[in-house]
Amino acid sequence: VLWFPGKGPIAGSPQAITKLIELGKTVFLLTNNAMASIDRYHGVCQKLGMPVPKENIITTAVSTVSYLKEHNFSKKAFVVGSTAFVEHLEKSGIKCVRAPNHIGEDIESILQALRNLDPDVGAVILDVDPNMSFIKMSTACQYLKIKPDCLFIIGATEEVINIEELLVFGPRVFNELIVKNSERNAFTVGKPNIYLKDVINKIHPITSQRTLMIGDMWLGDRVAESDSHLFSPPTNSSLYFAS
Repeated sequence: VLWFPGKGPIAGSPQAITKLIELGKTVFLLTNNAMASIDRYHGVCQKLGMPVPKENIITTAVSTVSYLKEHNFSKKAFVVGSTAFVEHLEKSGIKCVRAPNHIGEDIESILQALRNLDPDVGAVILDVDPNMSFIKMSTACQYLKIKPDCLFIIGATEEVINIEELLVFGPRVFNELIVKNSERNAFTVGKPNIYLKDVINKIHPITSQRTLMIGDMWLGDRVAESDSHLFSPPTNSSLYFAS
C-alpha cells in the first residue's frame, strides 16, 4: 500500500519511490483494483509526488488486455467488472458485452435475460463489479457452458477487503461460484499470478536476480529473488522495481 483513499500517502512512500527512480531503478505499480482508470492512478501519483510513468501502472484491466492480445482475440467479451475496467478494454479495441444491472423480479425476466446472449462472445472476463448480481453470475455461467471454447479470464482474486472498520467482499466469493457451476477453469491475470511477470517484461525486460517486490510476498517470491517481506493489505498498489 502506498496511500490510503482520502488520507494521503503512507509516510515516506513518495520519497522512497523518487529515490529509487533517481538511482536508476525502473518502478512499476501493480494493483488488482481496476475500479480506477490508469489516468486516475497516474494523477494520484503525480499529486502525491510519485513520478511513476503512466505505462508502468498495471491493473487487472491492463493485464487482461495483454492476455487477449496474446491470443489475437477479435470477438466480443462478456465482462463482469467496473465501468473503468470495461472502458480500458474498449479503449484497447476489445468489444465488450455486459449484463444489465437491473432486471424484473420475475422468472420471465430472468429467462429472457439468460436467453438473450450475443453469439459473437468469445471470452468471459470476471473482475471487481460493485453491482455484482444474480443475473450477472448466471449469464457468465451460461456463456461458459454453451461456449466451451471461449476464453475464461479472472482479474482480481481477493476474498475480502478490509477498509478501515469495514469488511467488503472481494470478487473471489463470486468467481468461485461461477467456476464451480460452469465446470470451467479460468486463467488468472491479476496478483498473485506469475503471468504479471510476462506483462512487465513487455514494457521493461527484467531478470529475477535484479528485481525486488514490495507489498506482495507470494507474487514476490515467484517473480523476484529479492523480496522485501513488507506485507501490505490488499487495498492499493504493490511496488515493484527492477534495475
